[in-house]
Amino acid sequence: AALEAADLTKLSQGVFEKVNKEKQPRKKKGGKKGRKKVDDPVKVPISEETIPYRVMVYLKDNLGESWKDVAVCLKVPSQRIKSIEADAWLVEKMAYDMLHEWRLREKEHATVDRLIEALERAQCKKLVKGVQARCQSYHFRLAA
Repeated sequence: AALEAADLTKLSQGVFEKVNKEKQPRKKKGGKKGRKKVDDPVKVPISEETIPYRVMVYLKDNLGESWKDVAVCLKVPSQRIKSIEADAWLVEKMAYDMLHEWRLREKEHATVDRLIEALERAQCKKLVKGVQARCQSYHFRLAA
C-alpha cells in the first residue's frame, strides 16, 4: 500500500510537531513559590545610576593627590584613608581603592550624582565633566 503525497506530508508534520513539543521545557505544576520575575530594563536618570567601572578607572587615573579630598567628601573614615595610604604606594591605586571601598559600602547609594557632588566639594570641577561624559551611555538598569 503506497502512501500518497498528502498522507506523507501529514505524517511528517505530525512527527515534526511531536519532536518540537518534546524540546520545549515542561511547565511545572503548582504555584510560583520562590520564583522571581525579572522586569524589563527601565530608564533611570544618569544621576541615580551606580558608578560604572570606566568612571572608576577614569578617576583613578586623573584624581592624583586630590583623592584624599574626595575621600573626605565621600565620608570615608579618616582611619581608612590612612590605611589605604599605608597599603598602596601608587596614587592611582590609592584613588581606586578609596572609590572601590566607597562603592562597596554605599551599594546602590553610590550614585553618579553623589560622586559628582563630592568632586565639586573637593574642587575637582574638571573631573566632573569627564565623569558625566563617561556616563552618557548608561541610561538603563534593571529595576530593583
